[in-house]
Amino acid sequence: NRGLRPLADVAGVLAARTGASLDSVVINNAAQEVIPFVSALNDLLDRLRREVTKQKHFVSDAAHELRTPLAALQLQLELIEAADSIAERNATLAQLRRGIERLTHLTQQLLMMARLDPEDGERTTQVLDLSDIAVGVMGELWPLAKAKNIDLGSVEHGRMLVQGDPERLRVLLTNIVDNAIKYTPSGGKVDINLR
Repeated sequence: NRGLRPLADVAGVLAARTGASLDSVVINNAAQEVIPFVSALNDLLDRLRREVTKQKHFVSDAAHELRTPLAALQLQLELIEAADSIAERNATLAQLRRGIERLTHLTQQLLMMARLDPEDGERTTQVLDLSDIAVGVMGELWPLAKAKNIDLGSVEHGRMLVQGDPERLRVLLTNIVDNAIKYTPSGGKVDINLR
């Protein structure tokens, strides 16, 4: 009993914790033989705490990414209900279909990101036209701008070739334009100007 008492002390400290407690284990006057065990346990808890934090950030980012396209889909449904003609309804249905396809693609991207480990290495980049991404973002966010009576447009420019990750650039530009729409008063104007 005397020889195993240091391990019993560690077990007692762990048993008194809740499942959410990932703080380091502190054993006052720990026996010399138990210190390497407690140190390894604290290292494991630290790694687990970082993983839990990473998961929380991912869930928060995913919720933010899904909020905008879902709001756009809701607005497109309202536009379909308010359509005066079959042609107008069909045009809005086509936009709704594209929005659902984008949302499906985004969901697949989020699932893929959930499986990726940032320590696996850098993502590959490619030469791409940033103007094309801007046009796609404008199409995605147009219903939100229309609902707030905001003139959403783009400053005319030619091809804008950059080296980058197309999906990350799309997410970045979507967040910027979405925030611009959100914080621009009704009746305002939002222009995308690439340089």
